[in-house]
Amino acid sequence: MGYTGVAMVEFKKNIETGDWVFIEVNTRFWGSLPLAVASGANFPLALFEMVVDGRTSFGQDYQRGLRCRYWRSDLRWHLSNHRADRRDRSLNSLPSGRVIMDLCSALGSGNERSDTYTADDLAPARAELKQIFNDARDYVARSLSLFVHWVPWLARARRARTVKRFRAARSVLFVCKGNICRSPFAALLAKSLLPPGRIIRSAGYLPAAFRPAPPKAIEAARRWSIDLDSHRSQHLNGKLVHEADIIFVFDEYNDRALRDTYPAAARRMYYLGELLTSGPMLISDPMDDRLAGIDECYARIARAIQSACL
Repeated sequence: MGYTGVAMVEFKKNIETGDWVFIEVNTRFWGSLPLAVASGANFPLALFEMVVDGRTSFGQDYQRGLRCRYWRSDLRWHLSNHRADRRDRSLNSLPSGRVIMDLCSALGSGNERSDTYTADDLAPARAELKQIFNDARDYVARSLSLFVHWVPWLARARRARTVKRFRAARSVLFVCKGNICRSPFAALLAKSLLPPGRIIRSAGYLPAAFRPAPPKAIEAARRWSIDLDSHRSQHLNGKLVHEADIIFVFDEYNDRALRDTYPAAARRMYYLGELLTSGPMLISDPMDDRLAGIDECYARIARAIQSACL
């Protein structure tokens, strides 16, 4: 190809034949670069010396067995793993006890390094600490928002504010995990109750589109004169988020997923349960429930939207 410079070459191994299969070449430094530098394989310096000084021979002396940790992502994973629904096997969550033991063992091995902390350049570490602080602040804010719902006068004030913004919104977006049960029902019900001209959409952050609603959800929706037969799931994207004046989520998992992916939209995000005049604010995913569970879920969604539209 006549290319000279840095490249990341990727292969995959065929476990049946033992052959290595070439996948692609990325002409850039690789994501594990901090680990390489920490091990003594300073590829950026080698590239500089090759281009500027004409050096073509480099030593092979580097430390083996090291691991680098990106603390922000690591802490967020630990929190998500701790709070994960163990019934959902797609999450690949691990027992908390095992995770803690593995972490203690890794930190005590002396082979751990940081992706961002280096003594000769503290700016990346300061930036990461700032991000971790902001994450902690947002977590506390979300926890307080759930607590507020149980304080009557605070809940009433919050509901009044959310109803006002809902009624004033030109574009409304309902978001749940898969967009096959809660959010499509809420969107179609809101569309039937709100004045013409409003843009009402729904989507799911699960990267799977064009899925139909479950038969039980279709049956439950019919009781509210909502037709989910033709609905197909839509994967959430930046355009949908950007165009929405108000975004409704249903539970903590939805809230965290959106805030993590679209932090700039946090000020336009609300729990749909904030519109309820009584009962819990969270509206859990009824996918594993029987028809009665879906009926109850849809009844709460309907009460929330109807009370705000009246």
